[in-house]
Amino acid sequence: MCINKLPFKDRFKKLILPAMCITMKEPNSDFMNLYMKSFVNQITKINENDIIIAYEGKDIKIILLPLCSSVDSVARPLLQNRIQFNGYDDCSWCYVHGKYINGSMRYSITENERNIRSHVSHLNNVQEVLSVNPSKCFNKSDRKNIDNRLILIKLPNEIHRLPGILQDKNKWKGTEWRSWLLYYSFPCLKGILNAHLLELYMLLI
Repeated sequence: MCINKLPFKDRFKKLILPAMCITMKEPNSDFMNLYMKSFVNQITKINENDIIIAYEGKDIKIILLPLCSSVDSVARPLLQNRIQFNGYDDCSWCYVHGKYINGSMRYSITENERNIRSHVSHLNNVQEVLSVNPSKCFNKSDRKNIDNRLILIKLPNEIHRLPGILQDKNKWKGTEWRSWLLYYSFPCLKGILNAHLLELYMLLI
């Protein structure tokens, strides 16, 4: 782990080794989720206990925000909660389907360019999922519970727009769809949406 705010010449001289995992086989998604959950919990705990440093007569608050991670093709789908790298529709960048030929997955080169996975495409996917009338998926009590969970969410400083209730989703802006997709939806739907359907939904996000 390197600290992005350090001068470039010092950045890779001050590396931090937070953990090391040695296993007899490739870790599965359950293990990776456990590992990442521990990492997120520790980062959250550190940020809750303010890190204050004195610099040139001023107190500066330090916030830890993981920006990116360098992984190989095996670890990438585990971190993204996606299909394994040799499965159908597993590409992290486009929607190529792939063909199973002679015992392995092949991705044929085509004349037509494949649609690229993008911020806009993910937002469209979520809007398509939620375009179904919620009353057909959830009863009145479930919809009320989802809205109550949305209202109770306490936002970090980085998210400026307060979450709106699901009933007003037609008025949501792009940032609200993004926040629902990445942050709100899982805790709001857990225990309400069918567990199998929720697991499939998590593969999207």
